[in-house]
Amino acid sequence: MFSSETPDDKDKMVLRISRGTAVVLLLCYGCYLGFQLGTHVDLFQDDVNNGSSNSSGNGGNRGNGGNGGGDCEDARGYGGGSGSGGRDVVEASEPPQGEEPQLSLTTSMLLLTTITLAVAVASEYLTASLEQFSKRSGLGEAFLGTIVLPIAGNACEHMTAVIVATKNKMDLSMGVAIGSSIQVALFAVPLAVVVGWISGR
Repeated sequence: MFSSETPDDKDKMVLRISRGTAVVLLLCYGCYLGFQLGTHVDLFQDDVNNGSSNSSGNGGNRGNGGNGGGDCEDARGYGGGSGSGGRDVVEASEPPQGEEPQLSLTTSMLLLTTITLAVAVASEYLTASLEQFSKRSGLGEAFLGTIVLPIAGNACEHMTAVIVATKNKMDLSMGVAIGSSIQVALFAVPLAVVVGWISGR
């Protein structure tokens, strides 16, 4: 099939396949964002409010049962039933203690922008010194770029996922652990291909 084609024709075909795949992946990423942030937001929200409402409802039922039991016991000469039921209602109706934000939205956005610029500058110096480090250490640039740099760059993210998991926030932990892979596979790499396509490379 490819025997009559020249190397230039094969390269053009590879470019067309790569660009088409990049566009499809970007569309998939857009659908993923629409699913997570638009159509099915309730699936990705914290269940603290739902759990508190359910516990309040159950606690109220237990409290009413306790009051009824207390009245029957008082009629029979036994006491103390209504008091325990009242405590159940009070304990169940207490709102859960959530974490309050420590920074305002403006401060958070300013810090995010500053840190992003600092990371960009550090990445520029890091990639510039990669060739010299490869010669001194004897490690190949491909190994450093595909193995060492991703592990070192995502160390803080992995630590965040572990710390969040220890606080019993598994949804957030899984989102942190898997989110970066989804962003790289469906957004970063396809976007690089599209940018190269636009710039004529």
